[in-house]
Amino acid sequence: DFATVAAIEGNYILTVVTAGSGIADAAGNPLAADAADDWTINLNFAPTDISLSNSSALENVTGIIMGVLAATDLDVEDTHEFLISDSRFVLTGSTLSLATDFSLDRTVATSVFLEVTTRDSGTPGREFTKILTITVLANPFP
Repeated sequence: DFATVAAIEGNYILTVVTAGSGIADAAGNPLAADAADDWTINLNFAPTDISLSNSSALENVTGIIMGVLAATDLDVEDTHEFLISDSRFVLTGSTLSLATDFSLDRTVATSVFLEVTTRDSGTPGREFTKILTITVLANPFP
């Protein structure tokens, strides 16, 4: 008896070959001599990173677009959704903006922190969370 494993496009094919040694299938039926069976195993890996295309923003500007979020994932065919829970920010798809009723103030903080979670489209869906640092820049035209 032996087993082989082959990787094909993110899936693994497991082939088990038996030599008729009294082994039965899942329903209890005896396997014939030298029987072989294949199973496809789809492994979904969790995303491993989140990045923001622009990690700084001008102070005293409401509703400014911060940048675009992107996820790093071994499963290149996965799509990703992003989640935030900070009312100072708005997420439209993967575009991150400041809320229209909020502006950053460099005299209060030179940087702000935002927790972002990404969930991939694989089965089962996997998540990754990261705290991003956004630098507050002085606005030359306050």
